[in-house]
Amino acid sequence: MPIPLLSFPSDLLRDLFKECDPFDLYKLSQCSKRTRKSIMTNTSTNNWKIRGNDKKIFVLCEKSRYCFIKTTMPNAYEYAKQYPFFDLCMEPVKGMFIQYPNGGFPELFVHLLDTLRIRTVNELISPNETAPSCSFERYLELMRSVIERNLDVERLYCNTKGDECAIATFMELSNQINVTKAFHCDQPFPPGFQHHFTRFPEQIFLRDSHWFQLDQLISCSCTHIELEESTLSNQDIDLLLRKWKKNEALPNLQSLGISTKNVDNKSSILGMIPPINGNGNPRRYIRVENADKEVIDPVQVTKDDGTVGWLKVELGIRPIIKLLIVNSSSSVREIIRRSPIFESDTEEESEDEEGASDAS
Repeated sequence: MPIPLLSFPSDLLRDLFKECDPFDLYKLSQCSKRTRKSIMTNTSTNNWKIRGNDKKIFVLCEKSRYCFIKTTMPNAYEYAKQYPFFDLCMEPVKGMFIQYPNGGFPELFVHLLDTLRIRTVNELISPNETAPSCSFERYLELMRSVIERNLDVERLYCNTKGDECAIATFMELSNQINVTKAFHCDQPFPPGFQHHFTRFPEQIFLRDSHWFQLDQLISCSCTHIELEESTLSNQDIDLLLRKWKKNEALPNLQSLGISTKNVDNKSSILGMIPPINGNGNPRRYIRVENADKEVIDPVQVTKDDGTVGWLKVELGIRPIIKLLIVNSSSSVREIIRRSPIFESDTEEESEDEEGASDAS
């Protein structure tokens, strides 16, 4: 016997929808436009998150994951299996095979955003060139939909080698999105490209950072910064680190990695001529456990407020600058060895540690 669901009072509908999982709400929303509107009206915003691509869309509900899986078969069914969750424990993943709408992945993604009242996008990833989830233009439209809804995006990725106009549009739109955790861009940029971030997430990675100049780096509030193909020079790095020591730059920094062709042994950085390393015996290995960052044979540098950092500058075809910061939230492991640190170190050599300490 059919149940006149839409005739229920609003408070009862709210209680009913509160007990539904994402699959239940999606299936109900497919019954009619009125039913979907009722779900959107009587469902409060929640802490669910969403991510996906052309093949799968995940809705993350605390420790449970619900996966909408693309199929061309009309008869959808559900399954449950075990998958690693956060690489630490096994949590159930429930899946449901569905037919994507004519608008493909972007249309379904927006449909789930609105129907399930989701306010946080876990990941927003540009289409893969070898297996695109949608055209880059449709991806830009999806970004605009996120902006219109004023959603938080935890991680924003651009891995597509688009044309200059499309990439410029992507960067403009990225400034309008509240990216909270990570911005990752593999995109090469043309000479003369200019862009200024209006806000920074916790982490930033730029494969081609020739346009990310010293003034932006000084004001960067990220905790983790990785810049490749940079044009920063000895003088730039020296000024940056001197400002960092005086608390005039990089206020939240925990790790910094810069690859630049313009660092050499012609001038000093913090009074030291590159290469800059411990270069001694025993050798020192520093790892910040909670940041999953490490550096071998660095030298210690200290801010005016007593904060300790570990700096290493390597020369070569592509010079690299690494800086790890030790602060009150860091879990640091320091190992001192008499022998070189290589992956081929034997167990006997690894026992030659003079000390290993954890500090917070």
